[in-house]
Amino acid sequence: MAVDFFFKLADIPGESVDSKHPNEISVMSFSWGASQTTSVSGSGGSGAGKASLADLSIMKNYDVASGPMYKALLLGTHIATGVLTAVKSGGDGSPFLTISLGEVFITSVQVSGSSEVPMESVSFSYNTISTEYAQQDETGKLNVKAAINYNLKQNLVS
Repeated sequence: MAVDFFFKLADIPGESVDSKHPNEISVMSFSWGASQTTSVSGSGGSGAGKASLADLSIMKNYDVASGPMYKALLLGTHIATGVLTAVKSGGDGSPFLTISLGEVFITSVQVSGSSEVPMESVSFSYNTISTEYAQQDETGKLNVKAAINYNLKQNLVS
């Protein structure tokens, strides 16, 4: 299944010409995760600490958004929101996965080049994150949504 990814970063336009994602950043791949440290003792039981969330990282071609993102990193600029969407290629453009970030900071910009267009890996930290996944039924319709919201500062999950 081919998938297209787009990243909408407040105040930093990209070069997407997709009709449902104009001026967003076209993304080649992304990574994100979380971990939970626990302690297990010989006397039984285990204790859980506060979850540790990794930065959201995207891989993209060097484009019109590259300079403004690098500037935001250098200045430590607060960016209100960032939204990553995943859509199945050839479908109606409805996202089946959406990751929304709030209170975003750019933590890393890494540029690499070869015989093709230079590429960037850009990482983002955030205070809030929401993930929403829509399941596709046998007719191709996206209808079952599962969402999780997390506020890192307050350690609140909903």
